[in-house]
Amino acid sequence: MMNMHWAQVESDQSQRKTFPTKRVGRFFAFVIVWILTMTVLIPHVVIGGVSIGVDDACAAFLLMAYTIYAGYLLLKTNNLSLHKDWLFVAGLWVSLIVTGIVFSIIGGLVYVNQFRLPTEMWQYVKRLLFFYTTCHVSYRGLVSSGNFCRCMLYVLLIAFFIGLIQIMPGSIGDQLAGLYARTESKLASMEKSFETLRNCGVAGHSTAWGGFAVFGVAVSLGGILSRREDHVKRPFYRFQLWTLLVLAFINTLFSGSRVAMAALLAVYLAATFVGVIQARRKFRFFLTYVAGFVLMGIGFAYVLWDRLVFLAFRYGALVEQSGGGRAEQVKAAMSLLRDGQGWLFGIGNAAQRAMATSFGTEVEPVYLLVNYGILGLSLRYGLLMIIFIYAWRQLKRAAHYDRDLTMATILALTGYTVFSLGYFFYQELYSGMVPWLLFGWVVGAYYRENFLRRYRSTSSTHSFREVLS
Repeated sequence: MMNMHWAQVESDQSQRKTFPTKRVGRFFAFVIVWILTMTVLIPHVVIGGVSIGVDDACAAFLLMAYTIYAGYLLLKTNNLSLHKDWLFVAGLWVSLIVTGIVFSIIGGLVYVNQFRLPTEMWQYVKRLLFFYTTCHVSYRGLVSSGNFCRCMLYVLLIAFFIGLIQIMPGSIGDQLAGLYARTESKLASMEKSFETLRNCGVAGHSTAWGGFAVFGVAVSLGGILSRREDHVKRPFYRFQLWTLLVLAFINTLFSGSRVAMAALLAVYLAATFVGVIQARRKFRFFLTYVAGFVLMGIGFAYVLWDRLVFLAFRYGALVEQSGGGRAEQVKAAMSLLRDGQGWLFGIGNAAQRAMATSFGTEVEPVYLLVNYGILGLSLRYGLLMIIFIYAWRQLKRAAHYDRDLTMATILALTGYTVFSLGYFFYQELYSGMVPWLLFGWVVGAYYRENFLRRYRSTSSTHSFREVLS
């Protein structure tokens, strides 16, 4: 009996000693999530002709940390991170990175007789690291979904305020544009009249900024839709969501990106569709959103009529040119696929840039098909499809902030699928990391819910964090 008593005392002392350690771990996880999200706000610098950002430095640090952590997992084979659920998505990531490296090297040797390192694959490695960081944090419950949601919301608000300031006349807007613009031509587009200027935001590129603004619309609409029947009212949070929606919408308009406007429409239609499915009073919800869309359109048309005329002119020019420059890019890229080997494995990024478009075909499905073949294209869009399926399943059981983030993921994937028809999503250099933080969080929450459901069926004596410790 005495031995049992001392064993219990030692156990209690051990728990008291480990509690501060766990609290420190959660604090560091919170700081890391904030740093990764805020990397989008820090301008890139060009060193030796290569654009380098804080996200690259963070990814390099994470790569070293995960390399050490991988060795730990190999020694602790019963770790929950090696669960079969994780291995499927991890297998997709590893497969698309390895095949991308191999196909690019072989394509360069075969088609242009040159050995070139596929440096573009670093963008995939960064996305993998950002994705699995939030996936791990979400799965372990190291940071609450509310804190992560607020983190993303505040960073997006700051980013779109920067984009709004760039639109306004004055030296501050010009300085911000010069700080973020990737090229002189992008900076020159900010010096035009109010009706025809195109802001570049923190992305430094007007088209890329339009896509990121659509992502902001998806995040705000996701929260607004999820909270419409919430019994716990949070007026300040709702005000932030509506502010984000307005700012993101304005930045989409002033990006001047036609494909971003198409993606914006896709996000709204997807939000209406999902909202009708989830709503208790479906017809009332449908009428409310259609009426809201019409009234908002009339309001913006009244205030920004000259701007809408400019966008209509750009769409008219696109129709007259039968697709414009991108149609020529697609034609040049597709002409390189001349045999079964090229269709299946692609010709590599170096060969495509050397023989087609030097800066890459700006229709991403074609760009990926020519680079990595049908196999590489299937892996990349298969990964997005799996994330979408997980988010859709999670939508049925998520609550509160987790539901907001899940809805935002569904809408963001819809928007980026359309947006990739006119610009890059996987290859975006400056603003492409933040969406993967969101996707990783939702996938981690999905894994956590799956584990809890299995665990509840066998035992209910411990908390989730105790099980993971």
